[in-house]
Amino acid sequence: MYTYFRTKDDLVAAYLQRRSDAWQSHVADQLHARGGSPENKALLVFDLLGEWFESDDFRGCPFVNAEAESSPDSPGHSVNLGHRTAHGYESSSANFSARSELPARMTC
Repeated sequence: MYTYFRTKDDLVAAYLQRRSDAWQSHVADQLHARGGSPENKALLVFDLLGEWFESDDFRGCPFVNAEAESSPDSPGHSVNLGHRTAHGYESSSANFSARSELPARMTC
């Protein structure tokens, strides 16, 4: 393991990056495959999360789990921030809202 990753934190960051990339790809594929209005596409993300949560292999969110065990200066924390912001949910919701007049950030 240490041949490829200098530290455990580097291994965790690489794992999280791979999961982030896979999730983003899955969402993009599903948005394309299922189609619909921009509003329906925004809601589809929640359907996809629900499907994942109900799957037999769901063991909790790796991003939440890793964040609970990382420090703000760890490589995994940086990946988590990237997952949620520049390449994640905040940019996706802003993208949808630009095309459909939805608010850029939907909060409860």
